[in-house]
Amino acid sequence: MDNYFSMRNLLLIFLLLFLYSCYNKLESTIMVWNYDDFIEKSLKVSDIADEMTIIQPDSIDYQRGEITHATSFFLVGTEQGVLKYNNEGHLIGRIGSIGQGPGEYVGSYTTAINEVDSIIYVYCQDNSKLLSFSYDGFFLSKHSVQLPKEWAWKFYHLKDRLYFYYTVIAGESSPYIYAITDTIGNLLSLKRDESLHFAQGNYYSFSSTNLGCLGDTMLVWNQYSDTIYRVSEKGEEPVAMWGKWNPLFFPYNYFVIDGREYLEAIYQPYELVDAWLASDDPKIREQAKSIDEEGNNVLIRIRLKK
Repeated sequence: MDNYFSMRNLLLIFLLLFLYSCYNKLESTIMVWNYDDFIEKSLKVSDIADEMTIIQPDSIDYQRGEITHATSFFLVGTEQGVLKYNNEGHLIGRIGSIGQGPGEYVGSYTTAINEVDSIIYVYCQDNSKLLSFSYDGFFLSKHSVQLPKEWAWKFYHLKDRLYFYYTVIAGESSPYIYAITDTIGNLLSLKRDESLHFAQGNYYSFSSTNLGCLGDTMLVWNQYSDTIYRVSEKGEEPVAMWGKWNPLFFPYNYFVIDGREYLEAIYQPYELVDAWLASDDPKIREQAKSIDEEGNNVLIRIRLKK
């Protein structure tokens, strides 16, 4: 398994570690990251991780949907609704359901988890409604989120605040980067990117994104800006800048649980089986037998060393 992950797949791990290091610095220093600073070479997962978990969810409804993590479970947003799995990949429940009634949601949605109060939030992107559920899936409340426009791309819960992130859409002269609300949807803060101005036309675009929760802050940037910002209830400040990169590499999922950093990737079963059977390591070839090639996509989760 160590040989399966190349440096190309792990470049951003070092960015995450640098961000975490920057977060812990007392002085305010803006770093510049250039592609040439990261030399491509072979690297064992064991060099940077102390634990690896392989998860192949067992539900027939599972698809490659958005994954949201809590300490003891994770959620997957699918066309059948929000599915709840334990950390072994076994389906243990559903959160709400697809429909038009109370406690139901339709269209596109995204999820966040409040581990302090054991609440699961479902944000309906097409109508800016916020639904709250217990960990057991019982519907608790519904609120309208006071966002400046619909369709925030992703949101997170952090210290009694909800952080909503927007995608950059061609044709809009001043797109929003993020908005912050309380847990019932009242708008507290809003960030525009005033430097952008699009003429009408078709542009390739992907979402503004973030690198996860670090302590009591969030980190965010978008593809049209070279600056990475630290965002908290105290405001925002730049922490780093992209230099020359060709190209950028992003892991599928990065998250922090109980102060430990995790990186997660998703693979189709045949990709893993083919790669592992070709390995020179007999333990890796043996691991291939644990994968059901006709089953669901496989999550590989590594815990980074402290």
